[in-house]
Amino acid sequence: MSEFGVSTHPRARRDYRCEWCGEKIFTGEIHFKFAGVWEGDFQNYRMHLECEKALNFESNYNEGFTPFDNERPTAPVLAVRWSESIPVDRTYTSCTQSGIPRSTA
Repeated sequence: MSEFGVSTHPRARRDYRCEWCGEKIFTGEIHFKFAGVWEGDFQNYRMHLECEKALNFESNYNEGFTPFDNERPTAPVLAVRWSESIPVDRTYTSCTQSGIPRSTA
């Protein structure tokens, strides 16, 4: 079965309800929007940006999720969880070794 969809990050034209946590997405807030077909059914939902990150990080996306049944994550909690998942196996002594360009200022 064909599965496809379009993900965007628009600015809300009106208030919406986050599919992940159930809290309000306020007018003017940039958020995650998905529209497409998944498991043969049309899907159309919106989420806070931090809820989108939680969906991608915490859940098995292929198994889906229960709408409005998840806690809205906070920025410090997400930062700690992501930092724990990043493998730290290299130590850099300069920016050029890490591939980060030096500032010319």
